[in-house]
Parts: sequence; structure tokens; C-alpha cells
Amino acid sequence: MSEPTPISSPELDEHLGVDGVNRELKHRSARGGLLMVASYAVQLLIGIGTFYILARVLTPSDFGYLAMVATVANLVVSFREFLIAPTVQMKDLSHEQASSLFWVNCVVSVALAILIAAIAPFLVWLFKEPRLLNIGLVLALGVLLHMLGMMHMGVLRRQMQFGVITFIEVGAMIAGSITGIGMALRGAGYWALVMQQVVVWTWQSAASWWLCAWRPSRASVSAIRDPAVRSMLRYGQDSTTSRIIIYISRNTDNMFVGYFLGASVLGLYQKAYQWAMMPFWQIFLPMTPVAVSSFSRIQDDPARYRQYAHITLLGMFSLALPAIALLMVESDNTILFLMGKQWIDAIPMLRMQSIGAYFSSFTLVTMWLYLPEGRTWQQLKWSIFSAPVTMIAVGIGVKWGAVGVSTGFAIASFLLVPIGVWYCLKGSPLTERNFWGAIWRAAAGSILAAIALWALRPVLPILPTPFWRLVFHSGIYGAIYLTLWLLLPGGRKDFGLFWRQTRQLRASADPRP
Repeated sequence: MSEPTPISSPELDEHLGVDGVNRELKHRSARGGLLMVASYAVQLLIGIGTFYILARVLTPSDFGYLAMVATVANLVVSFREFLIAPTVQMKDLSHEQASSLFWVNCVVSVALAILIAAIAPFLVWLFKEPRLLNIGLVLALGVLLHMLGMMHMGVLRRQMQFGVITFIEVGAMIAGSITGIGMALRGAGYWALVMQQVVVWTWQSAASWWLCAWRPSRASVSAIRDPAVRSMLRYGQDSTTSRIIIYISRNTDNMFVGYFLGASVLGLYQKAYQWAMMPFWQIFLPMTPVAVSSFSRIQDDPARYRQYAHITLLGMFSLALPAIALLMVESDNTILFLMGKQWIDAIPMLRMQSIGAYFSSFTLVTMWLYLPEGRTWQQLKWSIFSAPVTMIAVGIGVKWGAVGVSTGFAIASFLLVPIGVWYCLKGSPLTERNFWGAIWRAAAGSILAAIALWALRPVLPILPTPFWRLVFHSGIYGAIYLTLWLLLPGGRKDFGLFWRQTRQLRASADPRP
């Protein structure tokens, strides 16, 4: 991808330059990683508390109505990376080029909002549910408001201003939760969920404008024709197209379940999927902007790149894999605690979805390598190959209901792991030995610990509530996992490395001299 030539006026580029970021990369990466992980931990607690209330006030059907439209709306939201990805990845970015991207985004945002509004009547016909029309129109407005702040979010990520991003995202979560709970308690039904999402999107966009000092200049036809701008748009186009294809393949199951089994079963199924993926998303999502921004800044230094990647992958999978494996075993207590007895049919779905989440995490994390290395075309080709595999698997599984769909997702995720990792690493400074060397101990330890807990459960004391059973079993699982992690070959050495790096990151994140 050709690099744009930056303009000469420094005052126009002060919010876009990355020289200061490069000089403070270790400090900003460490501080940003800690902030984003803390942010998502707070969001997880808020989300659990909010859902704990909403799941007892609303019905699975209420969640199903939103899911039928949100599948399309969230697909459209994937277009936000159309701007964010090139804004973060480019080494040099001028004010005119950034402004051109902003105005292109405005046109795209309006078109996408119109698209959602136009699809809403089709969803009414497909699912035979008239309520979906008004839900679609309201979500279309929410998507428009959300998309208009994406360029500013991209600038914040480019500058690695993760403290500001944390404030934006946590604030949006709080505002949305207050709205959703308040409306649900007043009897608003599914509209509580719809407005909760719209408030989150609106807050994110408005706060991004407020807290990002960069402002676009007027639209210029000549700037939009700049070859560098076109190159950035192609980069964003490939990345976004890849995301959309993967999103469609991973949400085909929602369409199948909603069409064949109805809103109530879809509500159960979608929540099972969300909670199965939650342990992964809670680490992957906050670390993604940090990892992509950091790797983008050091993409020309292979040795340093491999060092950063090893530590990042080690931390990511050492935490995410055991949490997902624990869900496989504790699906029953998790559902009963979080949702209550009216959601009990989601237990087998959550168990199978957790297996799928476990294996899909290996291929999803390859995005950390495709984006900073500028290999979005290769990422797109992988998406085109992998998407039909997932879609066919869940399509076959629907014959056996929602549990069959979950099983299809799990099988497809397992089959795609070896080829997905191999294909990604073909053009990367990382080798398969680098990649699996950082991961295998967490994978082996988490699976063995899950098997041990499953075998122990029949002889463990039966505590009176799902919450205390979940806490007790989690403690046993954690002790087994940590012991296995240390006993496996090289475990103590790797644990010592992880511990030292964590302390160094904490020290690097401390702004005090």
C-alpha cells in the first residue's frame, strides 16, 4: 500500500502525527492495555448486573425480537472499521486525507441507515412479525448517529488515547444500562432493549466528538481523488469486507433459528452464544486496539514485533481459554445464576457454544496480525473460504434444533483452526512455532482442568444456590489449571516470564518518573 505524503503545516497535523506515540510506545501500550482490560472488566460487571435484572423482567421473546433486527444492524456497524482501520494503520496521515475519509464516512453512514430502514419490511415478511418494522427504523437512526463519530474514534486510537476511549465506552455502557433497566421496570418490554442499544451508540458518537480535538475541514473533491486516500479506502474496504463476511457466517445461525424456531428460541440461543463468547471478548476486544496500534508502529522491526506478539498472545490465551473451558463444565450453574429458571433450555446451547468459542478464538485472534501488517486482502480471502464452512455447518445443524445449530458451529470452528492459523502466518514475521509456543500450555492446561472438574463434580458438596456452586467450582478449577500450567514442560519459566512482563508493563504504565 502506497504511503501518503503528509502536508507541511504542523498545526493541521498535530492531532494525527504519531512521532510522540512511537517514542512512548512501551508506556502507551502498557498503560493502554491495562486501561482497556480494566474498562472491559467494569463493562462486564455492569453488563452482568444489567442482564441479571432484564432477564427476570423481560422474556426470551423480547430478546428474540431485538436479535432479529440487531443481526442486520450490527452487520452495518461493522462498516465502522472502514475508517478506523486505515486511520490507525497508516504511518503518515494528513489533515486533508483524514477529512476526506470523514466525508466519505458521512455518505456511507446515511446510505447504511437507509439500507437498514429498507430491510425492515423484509424482516417483517421473513419472520412474520410486524413489530420488527418500528424496531428496524429506530435502530437505523441509532446506527446513523453511531457511525458519524467513527472517524474521531479512529483518531483517538491512532494516538493511543485509551484513557479517553475507556471513559467513552464505560460511560456508554452505564447510560445504556440505566435506560434499559428504567424502561423495562416501567413495562416497556422489548423497547427497553432497543433503546438501551440506541443510547449506547449515541453516547459513543457524541463523546468521541466531544473528547477528540480533531475537526474535519470542508469536503474537497481533489482530496478524495488523492491516490493515498484511495489506497486507504481500499485497505479499509478489504478489512471491512472481511469482517462483514465473517459476521454473516457467524450470524447465519441467528437467521436459521429465528426463521425455523421463532423469537423465543432465538432469544435463548443468542444469549447462550453471547455468554459463551464473553470470556474471549472481554480480553480480545480491549486488547485489539492496543495490539493493532502497537504492532502497526513496530511493523518494520521483526524481532521487536515477535517479542510483543509472544507476550500479547501468552497473556490473551492464558486468561481466555480457561474461562471458556470452565463455561463448558459450568453451563448449568451459569445459566441458573445469570438468567433464572425461565432460561433453563439455554444450558445445552451454552455448553456447545462454549466449545465453538474455544476453538474459534484461535482464528479470530489472527486479526491482530492481518491488520497491522497491511494484509487485509489475505484476510479477505480467508474470510471468503471460511464463511461457507460455518454457514453449511449451522445450516445442517438446524435439523436438530438450536442445540444442533450450536453443535454445527462448534464443529466448524474446530475444523477451521489449523488451516486458519497456517494461512495467516504465511506472510507474517511470526512462525507457527512462535504462535503455538505462546498458546499450547494454556490450551492443554484448560482442557485437562475442565476434564478434572467434570469428573469431580459428582462427589463435590452440593451448595444451596447456583452462585455459590459456581464460585466453589471455579475456585477448584482455577487451582487445578494453575497447577497444571506450572507442571507442564517449561511452565515455570513461562510463568516467570509472564509475571516479569506484567510487572514491567505496570511500571511502564506508571507516568511518574
